[in-house]
Amino acid sequence: MDATKTMLVGHAFTAAQAFVAGVSRPKTRELSSDLGRKDFGFSHEEFAEESGFYEGTFKVKHRNGFGVLYESNSGTKYRGQFMHDKRHNHGLQTWADSSSYDGEWVHGAKHGTGSYKTVSDSYAGKWEEGFKHGHGHQVFENKDEYVGSFWKGQCSGPGVYYHADGSEYHGAYANGKRNGVGMYFGPKQQKEHHTYKQGILVQRDILWPGSKPPRGQRAIQPMHSDQLVAEQKQLDMIKDTVFDNIPYMGHLCVKDSSIMDLSAPSIRKSLAAVNMAEMKAGLYPFEGSECSPVSGSGPVPLHPFQVDA
Repeated sequence: MDATKTMLVGHAFTAAQAFVAGVSRPKTRELSSDLGRKDFGFSHEEFAEESGFYEGTFKVKHRNGFGVLYESNSGTKYRGQFMHDKRHNHGLQTWADSSSYDGEWVHGAKHGTGSYKTVSDSYAGKWEEGFKHGHGHQVFENKDEYVGSFWKGQCSGPGVYYHADGSEYHGAYANGKRNGVGMYFGPKQQKEHHTYKQGILVQRDILWPGSKPPRGQRAIQPMHSDQLVAEQKQLDMIKDTVFDNIPYMGHLCVKDSSIMDLSAPSIRKSLAAVNMAEMKAGLYPFEGSECSPVSGSGPVPLHPFQVDA
């Protein structure tokens, strides 16, 4: 009995000594455990040829969680969340040209709500698969602004375009172009109702001057109280059109017409004078035409289309 007790006590004492010795023994930290990809936890990963690094958390040897990714070749830096080696959830990315994106990501693409800024313009709003998609606010380099709907990176749907000169266009867009009906408000209370077809102005109704709606409100159609003063069809825009008793006649909208600048002076009379001089000199019409001069037949007749000198 005593021998057995002595053996057990001796065994217990030996185990206690071993435990104390193990706890008190100084441990050597292996720095390599914090370098490269890890199964779990924080680590620092250097890329080949010093092209960049990642510093953050890993899960099953993939970037998962919060981290910082720097790519020296392109000069990009990302600080935010990762999932399976891709930008995911919220993060801030900056580029070498000082542009930046601060917002939501899904599987490496801008997706959700975010703001993109460059040295000259900016966008804040919705994104989908890397494109501006949904409602957003775009500020252009020339200080013009667009507030409205986007579809796959282009203005599409209802929106308001604010020109830097104070004028506004409230209307519909398709594939980045004005398409359908809308209202134009000039900087000096001009009001016009426009109809576009794939970016081409095909009809404009000039209304009695009035104030534009407060910023943030959209007005696509004229109000019942708006009085029609004059109208133009697409063919009317090709030729000179004389407006009588139009208020602010010197400030009619010319910005959106891709066919003719209505502020340009008429060239009909100057062309008529040139044609008349050519006909008197016998240069026009040409020989063989119905109006070609005949020797001894008297004065040269006018061209049938040249009715005003």
